[in-house]
Amino acid sequence: MLAAALAVGCAAPSGPCAHYGPAASARVGDEARIAPLPMGQLALAGSGDAAMLGGASVGPGVFVARLTPSGTALWARTFAGSRVGAIATDETGRIALAGTFSGTLDADGSSLVAGTDAAFVLVLDAGGHVERAHAFAGVFPWSIALGPDGTVVLVGTVDAGLDLGAGPLTPARGLAVVALDSLGVVPWSRFLGAATAHDTHGAVLAEPDGTFVIAFSFYEAIDLETGTLTSVGGADVAVARLDAQGRATLARRFGGPADEGLSGFVGERIGLARAPDGRIAVALAAYGDVDFGDGPHAVRGPADGAVLVLDPTLAPVWSRTVGGDGFDAIGGIAVDDAGDIGLVGISESRSADGAFACGAPDALPIAVLDRDGTLAYSACYPGAFAAGHSVVLGPDGALHVAGFGEGTLDFGAGPLGDASTTLYGFFASFAARCQ
Repeated sequence: MLAAALAVGCAAPSGPCAHYGPAASARVGDEARIAPLPMGQLALAGSGDAAMLGGASVGPGVFVARLTPSGTALWARTFAGSRVGAIATDETGRIALAGTFSGTLDADGSSLVAGTDAAFVLVLDAGGHVERAHAFAGVFPWSIALGPDGTVVLVGTVDAGLDLGAGPLTPARGLAVVALDSLGVVPWSRFLGAATAHDTHGAVLAEPDGTFVIAFSFYEAIDLETGTLTSVGGADVAVARLDAQGRATLARRFGGPADEGLSGFVGERIGLARAPDGRIAVALAAYGDVDFGDGPHAVRGPADGAVLVLDPTLAPVWSRTVGGDGFDAIGGIAVDDAGDIGLVGISESRSADGAFACGAPDALPIAVLDRDGTLAYSACYPGAFAAGHSVVLGPDGALHVAGFGEGTLDFGAGPLGDASTTLYGFFASFAARCQ
């Protein structure tokens, strides 16, 4: 059972705390993801064997729970499925999940059927009841967003020749974005670029006005009907604004001579988060020296994590890299009401001289940047293997992370496993400590 969060003992800080205390933590299935809900609550989703989560029993299968800020489950649901790939929430407390399943998935009277692996989309209301359930055959989901009118937008890798409900995409296998409206109808979909494997991927977020922002990796050249974007070498990253009908209204390319934004490593994801002032924070991996338009960055190892902050016109405001002499990647990014940025991911660096440089292979790095990109906090938690997939900065200054690990991952309150413990999901909450 997840222990209660540690007492704060002082007023919530206006910016990121200089120090966080030991975390209340728990093992949950074999993977976990989190997203913020109103009043500092959390949505937690995962998959795997049966487990206790905040006092509620979940699993086996795909599960989702609504948690109080202290980690108590207000409700929890379990569905048949193989894995959860993405989670999103809105200001009303609804939760959208995307993942994969085969066979039959029963969701409050709606039965989804797939002969082979397919993507599922579930939308739950604030009380945990399923509002919508939909299956997309031939889709591997990467990211999901939930618009203010209930529209769900999914980014995923699609098989060749698919029609997701709004007309055929292209003959090629690659990356696509598809919408599902509040009635369960697919009003639009569009192809984003060809790929031969799950090496290109993307992310999506919803804007308050019902539009969406997408970020995705691509090779060579793409045309989103706003002008051709051409990679300057290997894979680059495109960031685009889509209107409510899925039409691109603005698109920009970011990258250098080496690859950016590939998904060849388990801990790496392109991530998107929105600041209250409308700025967009993008997380990606840089596999070589790069200039995102605001000055050059030297990548120290095989790959560094990179954070790029864009203004509402998608022009760069600032960027920075995090990492050391190994492969370091960002798995999750979040922005709080003050504009501070939380990061979680994976580090293989043996150097210990900066954010995401943990000094031990396969460690879990956590970092907080202020709104101007200055490092405010960083910490590392070694394990046999650990990767963070999502992070939330709570309104009370608390820091929440989720992902998966192996072995003796310890957030300060005791190890979650021993040296022989294989893959498990984790959820950890750090109460803010003010100095």
